[in-house]
Amino acid sequence: MTALATVVAIASVVLAVVAGPGTSSASPPPNPSNQQITDAQAAKDALGGQVGLLTAQVTALQAQLDKLRSNAELAEQKVAQAIEQLQQAQDAAAAAQTQVKTAQAAIDKAQASFTEFIRSSYMSGPDIGSAGGLLTATDPQALLQRSDDLHYTAAHQISAIDDLDRASVAKSNADANARGAVRTEQAAETTAAAAKVNADAAAAAAAAQTAQVQASLSSTQSQLDTAQANLATLNNQRAAYDAYVAEQARIAAAAAAAAAAMRACSAT
Repeated sequence: MTALATVVAIASVVLAVVAGPGTSSASPPPNPSNQQITDAQAAKDALGGQVGLLTAQVTALQAQLDKLRSNAELAEQKVAQAIEQLQQAQDAAAAAQTQVKTAQAAIDKAQASFTEFIRSSYMSGPDIGSAGGLLTATDPQALLQRSDDLHYTAAHQISAIDDLDRASVAKSNADANARGAVRTEQAAETTAAAAKVNADAAAAAAAAQTAQVQASLSSTQSQLDTAQANLATLNNQRAAYDAYVAEQARIAAAAAAAAAAMRACSAT
C-alpha cells in the first residue's frame, strides 16, 4: 500500500469515529455541581422525614378521632335512654296523680255518706240510745235487729273511712316518689345532654385537627414529590454530562491515534 493510500485509509477511520453515534454536540449538556446534588438530596431526605412524622401523626389523630366519635355515639345513646326513662317517670307520676284523685273522690264520697249518717242519727234523737230503743221497739227481736243495724252501719262507715285514708296516704306517697323520680330523671337527662354536647365538641375539634394535619401531610407530600423530581433531574443531568465527557475523551483519543498514524506514514 502506498503512503497516500495509507493516509486516505487513516483519514477514513478518523471520519468514521468522529461521525459515529457518540459525536459531540456543539455545546455540552448542563452539569449540576456536587453541592446542588447534595442540597437536593438533603431536601428530599428532610421532606421524606416530615412526611413520615406527619403520617404517624395523622394515624394517631385518626385513632383518637374514632374513639371520640364512639364516645359521642355512646353519649347520644345515653341521652335517648335518659329521655325514655324521663317519659316513663312522667307517665308513672301522671298515673299516681290519677290514682290519688280517684282515692280522694272515694274519700269525699265516703265522708259525705258518713256525715249524712251522723246527721240522720242525730235527727233520730233518743231512738239511737238503748233506752229509746226499748221504749219504741215493738218486740225484743226488732230491738236487737235495730241495734245490729246501727252498729254495722257505724262500723262499716268508720272502716271505709280508715281504708280510704290509708289508701290516700299510700297514693300520695307514690305520687311524691313519682315526682321525685321525674326530677331525678330530668337531672340525668340534663347531665347526659351536657355530656353529649361536650363529646360532640371534642370530636369536632379532633376532626378539625386531623383535617389540618392531613392538609399539611398532603402539602408536604407534594413538596417531597417535587424534591424527588428535582433530584432525579440533577442526577440525570450529571449522568448525561459524564457521558458527554467520556465521549469527548474517546473522540480525542481516536483523533490523536489517527494523527500519530499519519505522521508515521509521512515519515516513511
